[in-house]
Amino acid sequence: MTNQDYRHMVPELREKFQEQFADQLALDAYDERDVERFNNDDVYAHCFMKHHKGNIDGAVSMVDTTLKFRKELEINDLTDKSFPAEWLERGGIYYHNHDKDGHPIMFFRIKFVKKDPQMLPTAKKFLAYWMDKHHRQTPDVQVVVLMDMTDAGLSNMDLDLIKFLITCFTSYYPYFLAYLLMYEMPWILNAIWKLIKSWLSQEEQESVKMVKKKEIPQYIDPSQLLTYMGGTDTYEYKYTPPELEGNGDVMHDVETSSLESSLTSSISNPATIHNTSLARKRVTFSEKDQYTSFSAEQGDSDVSSGGTSKGDTLLSLNVTEEMEFNVIDPTRETKFVLVLSSGHKHLAFKVKTTSPERYRVKPSSGLIKPDQSADVNIFLQPGGHTAVSRDKFLIMGMEIADDVTSVSQVASQWKTTPKEEIEEYRLRCVLSEAGKPSLCKASAFTSDDMAKLTEQMLDINKKLTTVMDAQTSLEKRLKNIYRFQIFFFMMVILVAVAVTLVLNWNIVPLNRYNVNSCIPSFFQ
Repeated sequence: MTNQDYRHMVPELREKFQEQFADQLALDAYDERDVERFNNDDVYAHCFMKHHKGNIDGAVSMVDTTLKFRKELEINDLTDKSFPAEWLERGGIYYHNHDKDGHPIMFFRIKFVKKDPQMLPTAKKFLAYWMDKHHRQTPDVQVVVLMDMTDAGLSNMDLDLIKFLITCFTSYYPYFLAYLLMYEMPWILNAIWKLIKSWLSQEEQESVKMVKKKEIPQYIDPSQLLTYMGGTDTYEYKYTPPELEGNGDVMHDVETSSLESSLTSSISNPATIHNTSLARKRVTFSEKDQYTSFSAEQGDSDVSSGGTSKGDTLLSLNVTEEMEFNVIDPTRETKFVLVLSSGHKHLAFKVKTTSPERYRVKPSSGLIKPDQSADVNIFLQPGGHTAVSRDKFLIMGMEIADDVTSVSQVASQWKTTPKEEIEEYRLRCVLSEAGKPSLCKASAFTSDDMAKLTEQMLDINKKLTTVMDAQTSLEKRLKNIYRFQIFFFMMVILVAVAVTLVLNWNIVPLNRYNVNSCIPSFFQ
C-alpha cells in the first residue's frame, strides 16, 4: 500500500460519492452513522484514496461497497455480548505488540477455528468486529495480520471464513493491511494456499509472507515475539470483559471507547515501536482520538485543585486530589475507578494523563446526562507501579447542548469551546503499600475481589469440567475394551468348539472295520 498523500482529493471523493449514489443515500442503503463518519472524518475518507492509490473511481466504488457491508453486518451495533463468551476467552484473535516498522500486530490463531456452517455468519461478524476495533480508532495506521497456523489441521481450515477475511482486506477496510504473515503453515495445507493465491491480485500476493520460526524475526523483533515463536515475550492472552454499560450514558463510539487491553496497550506503548513518527502518534493522540496526554509541566500547575474557580462546578469526582493504586501483584493490572457525576446539565468529559504508556482508560471520554454519573476505569499496566508517583491525570468537563449526541459534534465542540469554559481537575497518582487497605475501597471485600473470585471459580470449573470429560472418555474406552475382550474370548471359545467338532467328524474309529480282512493270507 502507498503512503502518498491524497488528502487534497477527499472533497472530490465525497462529492462524487454523493452524485453517483444519491439514490442509495435517499433509500437509506447505508447506516447514517457511517455516512456521517465518511463526511466528517478526513482521515477515514483519505484511507479510501490511499487504498486505491489516487484512483478516485475505485475509491468511490469502495465507499459504496464498504458502507453497504457495514450496514448488512450491523457493524456499528456489535459488542462483546454479540458473540459466544468462549470465542472471546480463548484468544483466537487479539492485538499485541508491533513489527519492525511499528505496525500493530493482529494475531489470528487458526487452531481455534472450528468449521461450522451454521456459525459462519457469526464468525464473519466476529472477524469484522476485531478489525473494526483498530480501524475505528486509527484508520490510517496499517496492521500486520499474523495468521498463526501452529497446531492447525485440515479441520481448522474454513475456506469461506478465510476468503471473507481476505475480502475485508481488499474491499471493506481501506488501507487496513500492511501485510499478511502466514506462520508455520503445515505442508499438508499447501494446496489450500494455492487456492487462496487465486483470490488475490499479483500485488496482493506480494503482501503475503510465508514464514517459519527461523524466518519470522526478519519482520518482527524477538522482543515482540511470543516465546513459542522463538521470542522473549511471555505474554499470555487474557480476556478482560468490558465494564457494564448504563452508568450515565457513556458513549462507546469510535473515539470514545478504548480497545481491548492488548490493543490499547500496544498502541500507546512507545517502547514497542521502532518508527519514531509512529511512536509519537501513539503516545500523544490527536483530538479525534480523545484519549490524549498532557505535559508534566501542565500537570505540575495547580495539581491539587479540586475543581475550577467557577462558583458552580460542572463535574463532581469521588476523589479530590489523589488516585490511590493498591498494587498487590505488580505482574497484573491494577484498577482504579474514578466516578464522575454531573449536576443538572448535559456534560462531555475527557481524560488525559502524563504517561499514556502506563495506563489504560475505559472510557477515556464520553457524555453524562443530567443527575447521572459515569465510571471511568483506569488500569495501571503491569510493571508500571515503579513510577506511579510521577504520574498525573487531567479530567476535563464542559457543558453541551441536549441535542449534541454524535461523536463529530462533541469533537467539534471540544475544539471551539473557550478554555475558560472547560472545567479541569488535576489528580496525582499515588501508590499504596501492598496489602494496605485503600481509602478508595468501601469495604474489605470489594467488587474487584468478587470478580477475581468469580474468575478463579470459573477457571476451576473449567479445569474440573475438563477432568470430568477426560474421565468420561476414559470410562467409555474401558467399556469398549471390556466389550472387545468378551467378544474376543467368545470367538476363541467358538473357534475351539468348531475345531473340536471338525476333528471328531474326520477321525473314523478302527472298530468300525474288519481288521482281519486287511491282514495278508500268509500270516493267517
